[in-house]
Amino acid sequence: MCTGLMRARLSNSAYFASQLQRMRNLFLAVLSVFTLAASAQLNISFLGQLNYQTFRNSNLSNLWGYTDELGNEYALVGVCGTDGNNPGGLSVVSLADPANPQEVFFFPGPPSIWREIKVWGDHACRDNRSRRWRAHHR
Repeated sequence: MCTGLMRARLSNSAYFASQLQRMRNLFLAVLSVFTLAASAQLNISFLGQLNYQTFRNSNLSNLWGYTDELGNEYALVGVCGTDGNNPGGLSVVSLADPANPQEVFFFPGPPSIWREIKVWGDHACRDNRSRRWRAHHR
């Protein structure tokens, strides 16, 4: 009888210890989320936009940045596209005037909701899973 009572107490204390550990982990997770939310995006200011719904009647699928050797910054934007009249592709946007971004070039491609863009040196590479990676030299 005494042995059964000791086992019950030990199992209860192990249960409470596991519950305490779970509550501690949950508290730390919630605290981390609130800490990240409180400190996120404090150094970002809205300067301008290029509305692709108006401009190309399309959603976007990816964004990458590029800075040339003169310090000019560009946004490389993956455009989903809808059909032949609104093709998908890679939009190159000049950020010389951040309040008024301008598309300076467009590489058309097939419509796709997934378009990956990366930069290596002076080359922008894009992929949309329907074709192989394509490299574009500035």
